[in-house]
Amino acid sequence: MIDTGLDAPDRVAGFLLVGSSLNNIQVYSASIVLCFTRLRQDQKPDQVWLTSTGRIIVYTSRGLAAYPDLISSDARGIAICLLCRLIAEDVVSVNISTDGSLTVRLSNSEFTFDMDDVNSEEVWSVTSDSPSPNHRHTWSVTLDDSGKVVVHTPG
Repeated sequence: MIDTGLDAPDRVAGFLLVGSSLNNIQVYSASIVLCFTRLRQDQKPDQVWLTSTGRIIVYTSRGLAAYPDLISSDARGIAICLLCRLIAEDVVSVNISTDGSLTVRLSNSEFTFDMDDVNSEEVWSVTSDSPSPNHRHTWSVTLDDSGKVVVHTPG
């Protein structure tokens, strides 16, 4: 077992994401997957996946853009375009609020994933190893559709 001293979901998500860079974006019909990479560091995975089926809010140096969901084509296209502009930016902090919203602050912007009215089993998840919800992840932090944040660490 790796002793990270991590006990809170935002600390685990920060442990996984801070210091990594947004590398690529995979878009599916009802979800979006962001892949973050880092140069090899002790105890930290090389790739971390952030998957979401929920609402997204993107804050950039040019202003705020909020999207009620990633399903409607107009909002979806704008959100994906803004996220693509963030590729290669470094993660500087991560926060999980009491309502389960996940905010990732990058070098020059930030985005938030949270619940919308039509969520699947997982609203968002931060995982090592694979973006697949069926994979047994070494590390994971997940907000489920009941609003519960579930953490899994090595051990």
